[in-house]
Amino acid sequence: MPLQRDVGQYVKITVQVASGLTKRCVTWVKSLYIVPKRKARQSKSRQFYCSCIYQSHGGTRSKQCNDIARVIWEYAYQHNIWLTAEHVPGKDNYLADREKTKFVNMSCVREKYKDQGLSDNAIDVIMSSWRKSTKKQYTTYINKWNMYCTENNVHVSSPVVCDVINFLDKLFSEGLTYNVLNTARSAISSFICLQNSEFSVGNHPIISRFMRGAFNMRLALPRYVNTWDVSVVIRYLKQQSPTEKLSFKPLTMKLVMLMALLSGQRAQSLQMLDIKNMGHAGDTVTFVINQLIKQTRPGFHVKPITFRRYTYDVDLCVVKTLDVYLEQSSGKRGEVSDLFISVQKPHKGVSTETFSRWLKSVLTSAGIDTKQFKGHSVRSAATSAAFGTGTLIQTIMNAAGWSSECTFNKFYNKQSLTDHSFAEGVLKAADNTNSVD
Repeated sequence: MPLQRDVGQYVKITVQVASGLTKRCVTWVKSLYIVPKRKARQSKSRQFYCSCIYQSHGGTRSKQCNDIARVIWEYAYQHNIWLTAEHVPGKDNYLADREKTKFVNMSCVREKYKDQGLSDNAIDVIMSSWRKSTKKQYTTYINKWNMYCTENNVHVSSPVVCDVINFLDKLFSEGLTYNVLNTARSAISSFICLQNSEFSVGNHPIISRFMRGAFNMRLALPRYVNTWDVSVVIRYLKQQSPTEKLSFKPLTMKLVMLMALLSGQRAQSLQMLDIKNMGHAGDTVTFVINQLIKQTRPGFHVKPITFRRYTYDVDLCVVKTLDVYLEQSSGKRGEVSDLFISVQKPHKGVSTETFSRWLKSVLTSAGIDTKQFKGHSVRSAATSAAFGTGTLIQTIMNAAGWSSECTFNKFYNKQSLTDHSFAEGVLKAADNTNSVD
């Protein structure tokens, strides 16, 4: 039943949080008033939705948010308080950012370790064992688990095994794939302990059997079973010449694709390149990556990325393209030391997502089907092309940052769409036999 409201008898304030509300509710209240730093269209959408939640005394998109909003309004009415949702400038949104960071850092996991008596510093070290991207993935499914527990009266950190299976089955019924279910299982296993069981969520026999069934019912195949022809993109890049006369955006696109093709590195690694860690000696340019990347683990880190001058065709020389790019970007980057800066003002360092989008843009311009192939396919196409021309596997592994040959063979070694098939080879053999006769 909608709440009745009469603004005249209430004191209007911008934010008021009841001391009796839960910590999660307080965090949610604060985050509504101070919009997190996101892309403008996302922030605008979220701000509009938050305003609707408050000013309409609830909403229908999230039952949990709706219930919290009603509790807040009931409290406000009882104390003659009128709440309004207002925009706060980005420079003042530090509070929401701080609360959001705590949430992304998997607060449920933190609380579990705190209950075990660990100090805050010890918990910080343990939480650092998960990379930022992993925390981002886990947070989505921890949220879903919390909502499931609330709706079904399940203990959040100490459920029985059937509750976990029912939760995974709910996700499976929503159309989620085996890989996503695996992520959800890993997320909740990071902080829950099953009641009356010596097994963890990750190795419980019934849960493992359920996961096997989900795999069989919804087969998870690799995204790419083949790859595109590198020569098509190379010819397109050659057309983007002379390099010195390119404007900043096409010059950036050309350098991005050349570096991705010639290094065999992930977009994440190339996005981290910094001119402070660049060495330019003669015909060679070397970048040292001193940050954590996906391959980094104890005892192993990616080797310096090296680019050499290509004298056979200056239009495809990555070192020359880099020199022109550094000259054009010097007046735009200010104090930004990231190698790649945005093509639009303000010229800041770019994210991995932007770098991948640039790669996809070049693929589209070159005529590659980007409905099938995304930016990450450049790594597979480049290494497969090198292997197809006879490059030693150890050379490919060193360039791409792999320590095992099976990584390349299992995930990256793909056949080009233009390669001759096995059947064509057999038929050609028959043609050769006929010609001899």
